[in-house]
Amino acid sequence: MRDDRDMVEAKRRELQGLIAQGLEGMPPEEATQLAAAAAGYLADVKAPKWEAPPLEMVTMRSGGRGGGVTSKPGNIVLNVGQLVRALATGALTVAGTMATPWTLLVGALITWDSLWSCLKLEINEAQACVLWSLWQVRDDRNTVANADVFNAVQRERGALGAQPLRQHEVDYALEDLVKMGCIRRSSNDPERWWLREWVKVKY
Repeated sequence: MRDDRDMVEAKRRELQGLIAQGLEGMPPEEATQLAAAAAGYLADVKAPKWEAPPLEMVTMRSGGRGGGVTSKPGNIVLNVGQLVRALATGALTVAGTMATPWTLLVGALITWDSLWSCLKLEINEAQACVLWSLWQVRDDRNTVANADVFNAVQRERGALGAQPLRQHEVDYALEDLVKMGCIRRSSNDPERWWLREWVKVKY
């Protein structure tokens, strides 16, 4: 049995490219470096496993019974929570003029949407900012009261000198995050949002 390192590296480059899409306006070289660093926090990529078929005693004239190999799919674990924590603690910083921490979350959401939800939504700053704000005020069960969301978003934007979002912009962002599977209503309390920290994707 062996790991296919080439497939892992190709998948990592694909993920970095998806993240870099969210860094428009940043110099390409800088965006590539930041996307590579962010990918290390956002995604854990496991290689597909290749297995030789079992050996058997076979008598035959010709053919290839038992020949070849089988392959199990590789896995990607996307962990938005880990990326947000890296941003919040300063372990991963957004350089230059892109000083708002949710800037990098745009790339993370593009990656999440492309690999997990497959909705191909038009990911924007509002969605990333709302997700960032939810993470900042979540409780120990990863939930946030719906009534607290709007004010939490405005506090985050005000603290960083960004224009406030209107109520309908916050509502649309929440709807998109639900469609993508990033959040959902808490099963214990429908008036609270539950933040999904990670998903596992096969490739």
